[in-house]
Amino acid sequence: MTNVFNVFLTLSAYNINNVTSNFYIKNKNVGTGNILFQIASSLNYAFKNNATLFVPCLNTYFRLEGLNKKDTIYRLINTDIINDFNELNSIYTYDKTDYYIFNQPFYNNIHFRGYFENFQNFDENKELILNYFKPTEENKKYIFDKYPIIKDNNISSIHIRMGPDIKNYYTSERINIIENTYFELIDHMIEFKKVNKFMVLTNDVEYCQNLFKSSEKFKNIDFFYSNETIDFIDIWIISLIKNNIISFSTFSLWGSYLNENEDKYIVGSSKTVKEKLKYHEWVYI
Repeated sequence: MTNVFNVFLTLSAYNINNVTSNFYIKNKNVGTGNILFQIASSLNYAFKNNATLFVPCLNTYFRLEGLNKKDTIYRLINTDIINDFNELNSIYTYDKTDYYIFNQPFYNNIHFRGYFENFQNFDENKELILNYFKPTEENKKYIFDKYPIIKDNNISSIHIRMGPDIKNYYTSERINIIENTYFELIDHMIEFKKVNKFMVLTNDVEYCQNLFKSSEKFKNIDFFYSNETIDFIDIWIISLIKNNIISFSTFSLWGSYLNENEDKYIVGSSKTVKEKLKYHEWVYI
């Protein structure tokens, strides 16, 4: 008889409609990029131990967002709640966001909670991770039909997260540093890759429009904006664009990681990207 082994993951996930459940740990500062690190790390951990990963709390996300699992970036993740699942037996690793998941010896029904923001947790099986999270042909058709400009060779993606929460949280000095970093990376794409268009993925379009208008050197640059309301679609949009700018979030990291363009060019700031999140194929300035 073949042994059956399980790995469980309870997500530390962003707060949806101020509702939580037994299988959902709410955190307003965590988004899709953080969730993908959690799942990808646990997925590879399960794979290497001949086990099956279960993430039952995703069902709460699907229900509250009114989504069908099959239409989401998590479509291939097993979300069943099985008898061996015990929420009280989880291993917490919150003390270190870049925790190396394989520091935990495997045992059947091991149950993780943590952030696992470390490419070393899963990059050895990148093809596996891509197959789980990349857009389907149907997803690609939807995106290319709606945003045909992203097929252009002289376009780059940039993800900018702002909005009232961040404006209230950061000092004006910190925001100034963030904006100067955006400008530095945009300048690099314009000068080094001859980019003349940018697809902007943001939760604050008005802020971005005012930001780009404030610089005279961008007057001949075209900025386009996604109007998607489901965030993982924006991650897919990033992945389909030849050139990507890594900004201040794991969101842009995941869009870039899923990028399968043969001649892709991905750049980030050496000053702002954490060491465990610096991917070896990308450029840092």
